[in-house]
Amino acid sequence: MSLGIDRKKFGDIFVDGMDAYMYVDDSTADYLLENFVSVGRNAVKCSFSELPDSYKKAALKEVTIQVASPRADAVISKVYNLSRKDTIPYFTEKKVSVNGHIVENNDKLLAAGDTVSVRGFGKFNLTAEGGLSKKGKLNLTVEVFGR
Repeated sequence: MSLGIDRKKFGDIFVDGMDAYMYVDDSTADYLLENFVSVGRNAVKCSFSELPDSYKKAALKEVTIQVASPRADAVISKVYNLSRKDTIPYFTEKKVSVNGHIVENNDKLLAAGDTVSVRGFGKFNLTAEGGLSKKGKLNLTVEVFGR
């Protein structure tokens, strides 16, 4: 947005056709109303609004996956059905964040309670680490945000 706002000051952005909704804290909302006037070359208008009901309850899909280790690249590849090799560009292009912090190293170990966001794919919570499968893989429970 080029407004110098820390990304932690606002939450998810929901796009619905020509409208977009974003969660922001009170201090940021006033600033956005006054200063957020364009996206690229396009003029925009900001106002306070209730989020439509369809967005209030983001569907969480609970999934159990099996990985060799809780490395970020391994977990992301299982959650989004990618090869581990295909996840590498997302790290180098700074499109992966864990708990709101950009992660450039694909070998970062994830733990229960982590929230992972991959730009272009979405977000998921790692909710629990289970035991090992019969083949020695780690069972993880994740909640994938989707609609």
